[in-house]
Amino acid sequence: MKDWNSAIIKQLLCEAAMIALKYYQNPSVEFKADRSLVTQADKAIEAFFAEIFDKPADGSFMIGEETISTHSPEYFEAAMGGVAWILDPIDGTASYAHSTPIWGISLARMEKGVLTDGALFMPIFGDMMITDGHEVYHSVKGSDPANWDFSKMPLLNIKIPAVNDGGLISISQKMAKQGGFKGRNPVQALCCCVYSMAYLITGGYMGYIATAKLWDIAGGVAIMSRHGLDARLISGPPLGVEVTEDVYNLDFTSPNCWSLKGHSVMSRTPEATKYVIENTILPPNMK
Repeated sequence: MKDWNSAIIKQLLCEAAMIALKYYQNPSVEFKADRSLVTQADKAIEAFFAEIFDKPADGSFMIGEETISTHSPEYFEAAMGGVAWILDPIDGTASYAHSTPIWGISLARMEKGVLTDGALFMPIFGDMMITDGHEVYHSVKGSDPANWDFSKMPLLNIKIPAVNDGGLISISQKMAKQGGFKGRNPVQALCCCVYSMAYLITGGYMGYIATAKLWDIAGGVAIMSRHGLDARLISGPPLGVEVTEDVYNLDFTSPNCWSLKGHSVMSRTPEATKYVIENTILPPNMK
């Protein structure tokens, strides 16, 4: 599969969500080499999508969090030059593993290194955002899969929060543990880019400080590109739909491949981005 068909993508996301919900109350949890968590649901969802998207002979590739170690640098070179599907099967695995609701599925399509389309789905809330041509659609159907009819999704209604010290800021786990935010704003430290980006898109968050890899943010970046995104690495380079070496580690032999080259700040306006950057306390090794 090489083309983005929103109707098909919605169905695939619902099927993947059913896999996640099957294990949700009692997932089997393992530690990966970096001591992050992985569950059988992460693996099962990634295998489900791989059957559809990982077809190099057909010019379709998949960059997924749980299977990157199985691919060669040559595979990634081909993926960057063709059509690749960027997947995080469960973003917020730590939340999922402890049966808390802040987790979701992120999927994006990339062609020749440019993110063209994206989708975010938080199954516990029945909350889906998806690109369709030049539009973005958004619908919240609740936790009962019987109500997940996303065939008619209203156009996403975006509000732009005011820039002041009352705006809510989401920060990554790494920033919470090693850096900080010195503004007077209320802060939430979450381990789920899908949740943080979804509520940044709808205006719940004024800003988001993210330490992430491509699959964490690809779906959200593709969505925000339709309706305004002001994002950049704190070090300066803009963060947009182009997956470039000035923003991401694209050394395909490195264990840090696909990581952002530093912390990023996302917001809806340049004013908000500037405000958040000015109030961010970087970890000592980032100064």
